[in-house]
Formats: sequence, C-alpha cells, structure tokens
Amino acid sequence: MSSSVKECYDWGVLGCGWLGQAFVRHITSAGGTAWGSARSDESLESIVRHGATAVAFNAHSGAFPKFPPCRHLLVAWPPQVGAAETTRAIAQCRTNQTDWTVCISSTSVYPDSPGTYTEALAQRRVSPHSGVCVLDIETATAGPAVSHLRAGGLLGPKRPLFRNPSRAAKNPDKPLNVVHLDDVKSAILHCVEQQLSGAINLVCPIIRTRRECREIKAISPAKDIGSPPELQHSRIVSSQRILESGFVFQHPDPAYFPD
Repeated sequence: MSSSVKECYDWGVLGCGWLGQAFVRHITSAGGTAWGSARSDESLESIVRHGATAVAFNAHSGAFPKFPPCRHLLVAWPPQVGAAETTRAIAQCRTNQTDWTVCISSTSVYPDSPGTYTEALAQRRVSPHSGVCVLDIETATAGPAVSHLRAGGLLGPKRPLFRNPSRAAKNPDKPLNVVHLDDVKSAILHCVEQQLSGAINLVCPIIRTRRECREIKAISPAKDIGSPPELQHSRIVSSQRILESGFVFQHPDPAYFPD
C-alpha cells in the first residue's frame, strides 16, 4: 500500500510484531488510519493485509525512511533495539502534528524481591529477559507527552497462559504479573485520551498464581473458587495508577482469560 507523506495518519507504529500488528488491526478495523514499520517481508505484507501502510525499517541500519506524519506514535519493538536507536527513530517520526507518544515498557524495572511495586519504585537494573536496562530507555525517551506502559507478561491469541508447562511446574505458586492483549490495546488509547504521561503499570488487578488458574479452569470457566488469598512474600506489580485514571480492564482476572 502506498501513501502520500502529506497525509497525516491517526497512528504510526514502530515495531509491528505480535503486539504492533494487533494494534494496527484494531485501529484500521475501527475506521482509523495507521502505518507500521517492520523488517521482514512477511511482517510488511501482514501490515498491508490489516489495511495499513507498511514502512520497511531496520532500527540498526542507521538509515531512515521517510516516515509519514502521524498524530500519535506507538513504539512497540523489543528493548534490545536500545535507547539510542529508539530515541533517534522517535525523533524521525515526530512532526508538529504528533500529539502523543506511547512506548511499551516492562515490569522488569522492578526488583525480583517481594513487595508491592508502584511506578515510583523502579530501579535501574538489567532485565533478565532482554539483557537490557529498560529504565535507561524510558529515561532517554521521556517527555511531557509520552506514556511508558510497563506491561506485564503479554498473553492472548497464540500466547496462552500455560504454553510453557515446565515453567508452570517449576513455580506453581508464584503470582502472575500478566496482562491480556485486549487490555494493552485499550490502555494505549486510554493513555492518549487521558494524557497520562510518565510510567504506568499495566498488570491484571486480580492477582492469581498458576496453580489457582489451573484449579479454576478445571472446575469450570464460569465458576470461581473464591477470592485469591492474600499473597505474602511475593512480588506484585500494582496497577493502581491506571485504575484511578478510569481505565477498566476487559480481562482483570487471568483465570478467566479467553482461550
């Protein structure tokens, strides 16, 4: 799909992987316009199938395409891209028509030690998942019209809760700091509508363990076994800030995530 750079899109998306493509599809299916960047031909073709404009771009190449102007920008690529490359790419995408930027961050900014972690308790540490200090990326890309969504483990279509049996067996009573794809898409739009700048945790407000989720699903997908117990000596990420802003989770309880 070709485009004119004179057109201002509703959304530009840097990094159209699993989340980025789902968000593009969400925007175009609602009648909005979007462009999305990707490296592989397969991803670029998928962006076009979703009704968006595809922009071929490799953040590590050092060369920038002519990004179409957009009113809102979503940065949804992995932290391995790095702070310097992310900052440069955002600068290339923003114009005087860009009102807001949302960056997908991670709860790996919080220690592994027990506690309830609000946004103010972030620490500079290397993520065990990406090997990158995500807080450095947040700091480099911060601004008055920038949201950093610290999303928990992303689940949804093709990413079920129990896709890794060995992990579930190893830590069955570890609390799940997870969030469904549907809520991530809604939270991105909510941040723009409410102009929530800075860091915002995005984790299911109902905390469950893997064992609880298995037990609930084994009884019935429509029958609960009661409120989750008080989880002592656990690492819990609080979503209080986004809840206080009026955000309503479509899937607040991981035990009832759609299959």
